[in-house]
Amino acid sequence: MKVKGKGADFEGSVVLRMIFRVSGRVTDIEVVEVTPKGLPEEVTKEWVKLSTKAAKKIKFKPALKDGRPMSQHVKIEFNFNLSEESHSSMNEEKPNNAIHPTRIQR
Repeated sequence: MKVKGKGADFEGSVVLRMIFRVSGRVTDIEVVEVTPKGLPEEVTKEWVKLSTKAAKKIKFKPALKDGRPMSQHVKIEFNFNLSEESHSSMNEEKPNNAIHPTRIQR
């Protein structure tokens, strides 16, 4: 994917809301916010796609309440830093382009 913009570097984040189910799976993924505002549309779409894909891979043990497993709503923030030299390779899978959630809110 080529992103137009001379010397442009993009940094930002995608916040997703989802439900961690009793089964240990993630469901009901929704985009809460993409920042900063005004990013090129193709960058925003790619970040949302990558964040959603990463969220679907999350595996966990469900929270317990009174000893019983329960589902819970969470928000996770995924941060991105796209430098000019990586604009043309956004869709390539590389170890250096790993996505890591930085903040989880319950």
